[in-house]
Amino acid sequence: MALVCGHDDSPFGPAVCAHLRATVPDLDLDVDDSIDYFIRFTGVGVTSDRVCLECRGRIADGHVVVTDRVCQSCFEDQYGDPYDETLGAPELRTRPTPVDGTLRTTVLADVLGAERRVVSLAPVAQSAGVWLALCDGGEVVRFDLGEGTAMTVAHSSIALPEEPSARRPHALRLHASRDGRFAAVVVDYGHTGEVLDLATGARTLALDGGTYHPDTVPFSVAFAEHDRRTVVLHRTAWNRLDASDAESGRLFTAREFEQLGDDGIPTHYSGTFQGALHLSPDGRHVAQDCWLWTPQGIVTVFELHCWLAGNPYESEDGETRKAVGDQEWTGWDRPMVWLDERRLAIGGLPHDDDLVAPGVSIVDVCVTKQSSSRKYVPEATLIAFPGPGGALFSDGTLLYSASDPGLEIWDPVDGARLAAIPGFHPTHYHPADHELVRLDGPQLVHWRIDTMLKESCTPDQA
Repeated sequence: MALVCGHDDSPFGPAVCAHLRATVPDLDLDVDDSIDYFIRFTGVGVTSDRVCLECRGRIADGHVVVTDRVCQSCFEDQYGDPYDETLGAPELRTRPTPVDGTLRTTVLADVLGAERRVVSLAPVAQSAGVWLALCDGGEVVRFDLGEGTAMTVAHSSIALPEEPSARRPHALRLHASRDGRFAAVVVDYGHTGEVLDLATGARTLALDGGTYHPDTVPFSVAFAEHDRRTVVLHRTAWNRLDASDAESGRLFTAREFEQLGDDGIPTHYSGTFQGALHLSPDGRHVAQDCWLWTPQGIVTVFELHCWLAGNPYESEDGETRKAVGDQEWTGWDRPMVWLDERRLAIGGLPHDDDLVAPGVSIVDVCVTKQSSSRKYVPEATLIAFPGPGGALFSDGTLLYSASDPGLEIWDPVDGARLAAIPGFHPTHYHPADHELVRLDGPQLVHWRIDTMLKESCTPDQA
């Protein structure tokens, strides 16, 4: 059956109003090819359509505006831009679940001493109650909330650049290995950093991510384990990721790009700007929040073992490297969290170019590419649902978002919002304590995850 555009083809893209169908021969509409449009949510899931300014006025007057889908050729012949305003809202599912929202507070001065001011914080994932703090002046302090003790374990020489960033403000960021033996201090939206051995206090590796547009992304760094060694993954150029031994600084991923292809571009060349890194709970997969010139955000995933024990070019174009999530918008630097060993939650629901609504896409990174040349796997998306905004966290079962109203708790299987704790905006998750924590100036605010919530999740989640 022919589509409304008159072509016997498959429908493509969101439905559009009659005035946006500039190529439909039967409508005889005197329209410009560059008609701008509004994104209108239909109220069914995250589905949306497009309506023009005239139709937007008709909707405001209470009239029904019908939209229809057209073929790919007709859809791509529309050259308008989306208005900043969106109409309607995505469907928000709720399944109210009781939760104890009691918060407790730790005054940091009682543990660290009144003279220390915390700049950045990182949990020691394998040790309950244990944290690392980067303090004013570069002091790195290990403290134990259960014991009430604190000890200086290193001093960092990394400081904020004197020249301000052109895009995102520079920020000092502390990262910790899972066992707390090593720490990395880096400048987010800058290019410098270092790895510290906290057993000795010594610097084991100087980090430099390159000076080509570093102000567009956080510094790419993460700790992992490989062959019984702690490994640090780190950006060494705008488009290059490397891995080094955290204790000795020895490079594991030495490789060259000298050989030229037919087009004059070095083989294995990557045009992707490296952003934040997220390691899966089992350490198998590395997720990268990146961007490409257009500009276009892209989330890529590859297998760590294949990189360190096999192909040194795995992070550029290896067999396990694939792009997941929605690749049709310009955003990057997104909140992201692993739910388990194969499910990754990616923040933001794109609807047109750089328009984005609060929400997440849940992708299965283990979905296999159909061919070695196919780099984008749309089938990996399990569900996309509206609502979650801000930083994302997970305890392996539920999804937690630090949205504008406060903490919101979601079932990642059906997208239902289960509960909320207004006014609480966590900044960290400590897996050994099962706590979400907010660094709030001179104090920590804690909320212990209510395990009763898990009993109300959809049955097939287990």
